Amino acid sequence: MLSSARNCLLLPTVIGLAACAGKQHVPPAADATEVATVAIDNRAGRSMDVWKLQFNTKRCFQGYTDVTASTEAKPVRVASGEPVFFSARYTSGNTFCEVVTSFTPEAGHRYVVAADRFSNGLLSAGSCSASVSGWAPDGSRKSVAVERWKMVPKGVACIRPVAYPPDVGP
Repeated sequence: MLSSARNCLLLPTVIGLAACAGKQHVPPAADATEVATVAIDNRAGRSMDVWKLQFNTKRCFQGYTDVTASTEAKPVRVASGEPVFFSARYTSGNTFCEVVTSFTPEAGHRYVVAADRFSNGLLSAGSCSASVSGWAPDGSRKSVAVERWKMVPKGVACIRPVAYPPDVGP
């Protein structure tokens, strides 16, 4: 019994410490060429908070940067060729849901992360998803492969993203 109570207290403590002392997003240097831009589309009529997640070399959650205020006029610059993880939390009245997604940006492309689907659950937290739209440097629309993740504890001080199996939700 003591072990399960300790685990229940350990997880929020690890998340809280990582969030407080966590690594923040550092945009690529101004002269970097392997860069993409990401903006947030928060016009869906619901509250959406978006964070760019950072992980260490063991792929353990290390911190986040709030990018909710990012717009197409002021996007976030990210390195291309490596996965970019976002956590989006939607609220509608007393209902909320949260989704973690990732995609791998290409150099010179621009992307917009948007609320894709939100449904209120009468007896649950509801369900949601996010989508990513992409445009090549020439302005042509690009399809973007997006993966959905859940965050799970892996050891004492590590929370990692684990991919949902295809067509399976939380």
